[in-house]
Amino acid sequence: MIEMVLRSFTNIDGNMIPEIKTDGSCHTYTKQSHPINSQHIQDLDLSVQITTPIYPFLDHDLDRILNEYRKTVPSFQQDKKILIHAPNQKWAEINMLFQYYKISVGLNLSLEIFAKGSDQQNIKQWNLNYEHWSEMKRWEYREWLSLLYPECIKKWINSPSLVSHGYLILSNQEIMESLIASIKKIIEFCDLNIIKSFDKFAAEYIEKQQYILEEYSLIENILECTINKKELTWKPISIVGESILQQKFRQLGYEWYCNDLDELPTNSIDFRELIYQHRKT
Repeated sequence: MIEMVLRSFTNIDGNMIPEIKTDGSCHTYTKQSHPINSQHIQDLDLSVQITTPIYPFLDHDLDRILNEYRKTVPSFQQDKKILIHAPNQKWAEINMLFQYYKISVGLNLSLEIFAKGSDQQNIKQWNLNYEHWSEMKRWEYREWLSLLYPECIKKWINSPSLVSHGYLILSNQEIMESLIASIKKIIEFCDLNIIKSFDKFAAEYIEKQQYILEEYSLIENILECTINKKELTWKPISIVGESILQQKFRQLGYEWYCNDLDELPTNSIDFRELIYQHRKT
């Protein structure tokens, strides 16, 4: 989204026509540089104006990604650098849902961005014959991801501690709650000029993210209503949303009877029958 804003509304380009997909993503144009591994940085065309790496890479955490840039880009120290991070667990989990809907589903890249390979995260604990996460049943993948992600999302939460004082640091919460102000911060930080209004773009962008924020709110409501025996019904949520829900129950001292349960109940009364306390809350 940031590159689209800079190329559509500032004097860095100004010729791009911004387009937001129905899934809320800005995957409607070719990015100048969008590294997802260290080789992409090493092969970087130094004539590009904007490079937007996703972090962490499968082979590098953020500190190593930055070191690759330092080695590859002579002007790196002087260049304008912006870090987007998650301020807490809630907004890191929301980012997981963003990735699921915009990358796994939107770009048809499956769940590999969460699974990260074959046996790296002990999938054989679910079945000794498994060689790849895609062999797992839905309930196994859900449980596996729910156990895996709390440690992984710390990399988004703790990332500000890895960068120097010269960075503009913005949280995904700040961007979602104050998008126009965030865009202005970015443009000012980059010493660019606004050449046309982006108010309409910002309003459309926020509107198209609502379905993801609504799913997260639903996850919180399912948790609260199930534990407190309040009635609630809902439509099925995503596999990533289910994993987040399972972890949230776990953090409050509850587990599920989920063995072979690929399809979860969609009402709090039946869901209540699945949960049990594994420790005092």
